[in-house]
Amino acid sequence: MIFQQIEICNLFSYHQSVIFNIAGHEKNRSIVLISGRNGFGKTGFLNSIKLLFVGPREELRRGVMVGRILGPKPYMLGNGDAWMGVFNRTSRDQTKNAAYYVRCQWVEQSGAVDVKREWFPDGAFDPEGRLTIHANFLSESLEGKAAQAFLEKRLPPAYLPFFFFDGEKIQMLAEADEGIVEKEIEGILNIAQVNTLADYLVKVKRDWARESAVDAELKKFNKLESELDALCNQLAELHASKKNLDKEIEELAAKYADMERGLRNLQCMRAQEAEARHKAELKQVQEELTRIRHELMERFVPEAPLVVNPTVMREVLDRLEQNDQELGPKKELLAYLRHHLPSELFEHPVPPRHRLREDQKTFYKERLQNALEERRLVESDGVKGHTYSLDSTRQKALRRLMTRLVDDNPMPDHARRLQEASRLARREGELSQLIEEIHAVIDEDRPRYYRMQEELRELRQQKETLLKALGGVTMDCETKAREMQRKQIELTEQEKIITNAAKNRHYALLVDRLIELFKSYKDELRKRRRESMEMAINRHFKAIMTGHDLVHHIRINEHFGRQFLDKKGDLLGGANFSAGMKQLIAIALLWAMKEVSGKTVPVIIDTPLARIDRQNQENLLREYFPNAAEQVILLPTDSELDPEKYRLLAPHVYREYRLLNPHGDRTQVEQRTMYEG
Repeated sequence: MIFQQIEICNLFSYHQSVIFNIAGHEKNRSIVLISGRNGFGKTGFLNSIKLLFVGPREELRRGVMVGRILGPKPYMLGNGDAWMGVFNRTSRDQTKNAAYYVRCQWVEQSGAVDVKREWFPDGAFDPEGRLTIHANFLSESLEGKAAQAFLEKRLPPAYLPFFFFDGEKIQMLAEADEGIVEKEIEGILNIAQVNTLADYLVKVKRDWARESAVDAELKKFNKLESELDALCNQLAELHASKKNLDKEIEELAAKYADMERGLRNLQCMRAQEAEARHKAELKQVQEELTRIRHELMERFVPEAPLVVNPTVMREVLDRLEQNDQELGPKKELLAYLRHHLPSELFEHPVPPRHRLREDQKTFYKERLQNALEERRLVESDGVKGHTYSLDSTRQKALRRLMTRLVDDNPMPDHARRLQEASRLARREGELSQLIEEIHAVIDEDRPRYYRMQEELRELRQQKETLLKALGGVTMDCETKAREMQRKQIELTEQEKIITNAAKNRHYALLVDRLIELFKSYKDELRKRRRESMEMAINRHFKAIMTGHDLVHHIRINEHFGRQFLDKKGDLLGGANFSAGMKQLIAIALLWAMKEVSGKTVPVIIDTPLARIDRQNQENLLREYFPNAAEQVILLPTDSELDPEKYRLLAPHVYREYRLLNPHGDRTQVEQRTMYEG
């Protein structure tokens, strides 16, 4: 199978019809390079090819949402904001009755094939779409189930993850459960068909035994078989119930999450949060206002009459200064006279005609001193006739107080406190008003809020009920499975009894030999396939993994699991390997499976060099990609394939396309190289 042309119309980021003409394949030039930046349409190209071959299978739908698998219809049409759907949103919004399809033309050994799967997003939408196949070796076109069978014969759904894959996700193959890998590999290597044939022979053997058994044993056998069938049906019903319960719980969880978001978005809830914030601020404002008022009362009241009358204070201070100026010279004169005048008059007098006696001197000196002293006291009582008459001590105290209040006026600090108190009082009123308004909003929205809370409680109860039911169904499944196992043992024993009693016992013996023959054939086939796989995976791993020899040999066990041995033959645990090394192991496994299966399906790889170090990237470019299949389509980013690595791959490339998508939903295609020159 070699692809010749791929057309994508209005799917993912491809707006209208986009055609990739990839004819011209040569033996030594087998690579098609479709490059572009992240989000430009590479993954959309890969998923379009998957949709063409298998429709919206689970493998595609699983990767859309974390922890949830979309159904086929939501996957194709969209699931709200979480997933926009497969159809190009620009085409759906702007073009009525637009066409949505993917088409591929290829050549195979039988001839040319033209496959098209298209969808019609109307009321009767079918997620599988309409599949049509034309081929020059078919007498008529194929549609529906016949067309799907045609595709599955060439590419069974089990092949899909091994031939069309994302390099970022390939590591999951290296870490997959051994049982899952065994089942997939057996299908690809044509081993599972032997199991199907052996199961059919077992059924034929039972039919022969039933035809030749005696009546009593046959009745017992039929009864056991009926009981086993009933148990199988019961177990199937239980599994269906379990699946439905899982789905109901998942849908209920999604509904609960949506309702929780709606409850958080209610105006009532937001208003309650705002009310709590406003009340906290109001309490803080009231406490601060009380503190400022208390400080004003304590500090401002004693000085208030003076502070609030600055003109009077200045006038008093001016009068006190004037008093000092006026009384100053008089005080000095009086002090001088008190000290000098008595002695000048009586100690050094001009000799009079009649000299005074000593007792007369003493008498007049005392009277003079008393007079001067009395004058000093009078003068010290203040300036008579003024409004302010204070003694000198009080005048000094008053002047000190006035000077301090004038020079260091506390009024600005008091004013600042009064302004702050005024501001806080206004804010107190504003907050009280806001709280009253919020109460009105809460009262208006409260019924809906309580109703949604009640619905949430009901949903929680429903979920608990479903989980309890799921637990019961799970236990019933386990019980039925054990009963089936016991019944199967009884049926096998009864089958032996019937076979021994049957007239045509030799038929049963022949079937036993055939079953043993097929079992031996299967074991031999598994052995040969396993040996071929082991040889191929080691050869390919050594070709693409260089730089160290931690893994000396990869052993493929009987279940197609991989065991890693060092040079001494000791087992190595998977924890010793980096993510890049695990990816190289998975690539080697894919390469080996492709080789051993002999399938001629093209390989498509998105992000082909993810998580690989540079040296091993070069090994992949030289060894793996040119030889991975007869036709290889690579979808790299510019950062993966720089000019140096591009030169290594270029000799094997026969066609190149560049993807452009500046707006996110209009991928454009140009047929040109990644790097010019």
